[in-house]
Order: sequence, then structure tokens, then C-alpha cells
Amino acid sequence: MTDNKNNTGQKILDQIKEKNLKPTPRWEFLLKDYLVWGIFVFAIVIGSLATAVIIFVFSRSGWQLSLLDDDTYLTNFLLLMPYFWLLLMIIFVAVAFYNFKHTKTGYRYNAYLVVLTSIVLSLVFGSGIYGLGLGEKFEDIFYQQVPFYRNFVEHRSEMFVRPERGRIAGRVIEITPDYIKVQDFKGNTWQFTTTTDELSIGQRVIIFGQRNDPDDFLPDQIRPWFGPGPEMMPPGRMMPPRF
Repeated sequence: MTDNKNNTGQKILDQIKEKNLKPTPRWEFLLKDYLVWGIFVFAIVIGSLATAVIIFVFSRSGWQLSLLDDDTYLTNFLLLMPYFWLLLMIIFVAVAFYNFKHTKTGYRYNAYLVVLTSIVLSLVFGSGIYGLGLGEKFEDIFYQQVPFYRNFVEHRSEMFVRPERGRIAGRVIEITPDYIKVQDFKGNTWQFTTTTDELSIGQRVIIFGQRNDPDDFLPDQIRPWFGPGPEMMPPGRMMPPRF
């Protein structure tokens, strides 16, 4: 029995020498563990930011829903759901779960508990980020800097472009001392006189007014895209759309 153990041990030593195997340094294990934890924390941060945007969008959806009378309330609510941010949150919760399970002690915990913890952390931190007013800023950064997201948002927002019903939604593309230009979410460009200095290039707005004929829209006010907010312009006459 002892001879067999000795032979087995010698064979292992011979294979180690033959293959020139060396023990993995401790720092490599530590680096891998830190990296896994770092990705876990990063996933929670991104999931929290996505949660903050979701809370922000839902908090303002009531006002936007009040503007729509084309379909039923449920249909409009489903159309306004922040699917992009919900998907982003789900993805990073899954990333957080995967990385936590690959930490040195992650295998000890129940999978459902890890998922639930990741969701709760995202909700708690996301609520805090929203409370600081960063949900709107993070969403706007995405809108301004990520073309895919901007196209996605504008396509879903075409339902708000209804001049015949007294509303035009779009983004400001030019500002001068005498007039501004707004490109609606269907691609039409509108120019109208105003002296307001509360607008900025790229800002999304909703314009309320009255359409007198196909090429004549008389605006009463401009409001921020995500909420009733203060009126942002004195009345002026809007020029015909330019395609």
C-alpha cells in the first residue's frame, strides 16, 4: 500500500518536471477575485443608473399620457414603457449575479437570494440617484450622445407629433436672437419667432398651439419634454414646416 502511494507520488512529481509546471502565484488569484468583484460593483452601478431612469420616466409618464387620446390608456402606457432601460437593468443584474457566483464565496449562496439582492441593491441605489436628480441627466446624456438610443426614442415619440390636435414634439436644432428651429420627431423642421433664452440646442420640447391650416401653426407655449414645467416662450407665430 505504501509502495503504491510512493509510486503515485513519484509519477506526479515526474509529470510536473516533464511539463515544467509551476504553482500559480497568489497575486493572480487575488487579481482575478478583485476583477470579479469589480465587475459585480460596476454592474450594480449601471443597474442602479438604469433604475433611476426608469423611476424618472415612470414619474413623468402620467403627464405624457394625459396628452394622448389616440388609443386606450393601457395601449399608450405600454407604448411609453422604458423598455430600453428595463432591458439594460435586467442585463446588468444578470451580470452582477454571474460575477458574484464566481467569487471565492459566491457558490455558498442561494441563486435566488443573489438575484434578489442584486435587484434590491439596484432599486435602493437607483432611488437615491433619482432623488439627486441624476436620472433625468443620465437619460439625456444617452439621448444626446448615443445615436441608436436617440433614434429609438424619437421613433417611439412620433405619436406626440399631432399639429392637427394642437401639439408638436421635437428637439431644438437652432437658436438665434430672433427665432428658433425645432425638428419634430417625424423629421419636419419648424421655425418660429421667440425671445426666450431658456432653451438649448438638442433640448426636447412639446409645443402647444393651434393649427389654422396645413402650413400654419400658431403656438401658445413650449413645455419641457418630460414634464409640465414652466412656460418657456412668449407667444409667437410659427413658420411652415420645412422638409
